[in-house]
Amino acid sequence: MTIEKTSQIKAGDNLVMVIYGKGGVGKTTFTATAPNVILLDFENGTKYLGARGFNVDVIRLKSWPANAEKQKLAALVAPYHTIALDPLGEAMEKLLNSSALNGRKFRQADGSLTMAGWGEAKAQMRSFIKWLRDSGKNVIIVAHVSEEKDGEMITNRIQVATKLREEIPNIVDVISYMGVKMVDDKPVRILYTPRQGDQFDSKDRTGRVPLTVQVSEHDGFNDLLKAMGIGQQNIPENKMPVPEATPTTFQGPQDEKQTEPTQKDPDEEARTQLKYQLDGAIVGELVTKAERDEVLANSKKYKGQVLEAYIQRISDELFNLQQKAESANSTVAPERQKEKEDQPQEEEEYAPEEPEPEELEIW
Repeated sequence: MTIEKTSQIKAGDNLVMVIYGKGGVGKTTFTATAPNVILLDFENGTKYLGARGFNVDVIRLKSWPANAEKQKLAALVAPYHTIALDPLGEAMEKLLNSSALNGRKFRQADGSLTMAGWGEAKAQMRSFIKWLRDSGKNVIIVAHVSEEKDGEMITNRIQVATKLREEIPNIVDVISYMGVKMVDDKPVRILYTPRQGDQFDSKDRTGRVPLTVQVSEHDGFNDLLKAMGIGQQNIPENKMPVPEATPTTFQGPQDEKQTEPTQKDPDEEARTQLKYQLDGAIVGELVTKAERDEVLANSKKYKGQVLEAYIQRISDELFNLQQKAESANSTVAPERQKEKEDQPQEEEEYAPEEPEPEELEIW
């Protein structure tokens, strides 16, 4: 046990990220551009990659690996620089239907999972993701998007059964949404990584990922690294180079010539916040084209009253949604509430018993 200075601790040699979005936007293609990658394909989504010019190694998994297969899987992925799990939701489905959750403790008489079964599934998948994270390699977890509508607002979340989605941000470094938008009348792939708390699941522990990154079909991963200030990598010995410090991130102790922090301009802060909202609307298609064009045209003027009106409009919409939710909750009949309480909550947390040790346990 030692004491270290944070200024002397180097960033990790691997990037662990989640990329999610609608089907067909290019998530699997993005993983195929990572350096020396092995794809763990749970839905046979790689079958057309060869015809599109990709030549990468794939393990197509038709079922969740049993304990006896985990050691073999660990040995197979060991030589690679990058491991891609594609997709997370399908991997969870195979786990839910696997022999790993058999027995009266985990399944009811009709074959459905018990509360303990749902909890065990979440625990096993969480352990698997942590095992990938701690491998020292790049890890790309692909997921579909779950669009949840509340009134006029749409939120985009990582799609996976159980409440594992709530824990994923604690495990990975980056969470980005992939969408497609038109640029010069041509569709381009965009990685969107907004601030947390937006209408998207997102995270950037590195502090280097721009709000939007355009990624090409055959060099998407390097496009992301370049946008982060790292650049294309030829990685020896299964390691990513440690990025050099930039003036805005990963700064260590400064020389004697330190500059005083500049005072933030409130108008600039408002403009920055508006840009986040606009980019989210463009990528996620959360507003109509007419509304988007109107706001974009007005925002170019950067007039205070335009910003205030836009922010007030959002505040009013949120207030109306809150009022509707409170009104709906207050009119629910007691018997309806009781019926809801009596229904089994498959995703509810539980305190699992300590499992008996098994041989060849990798994760």
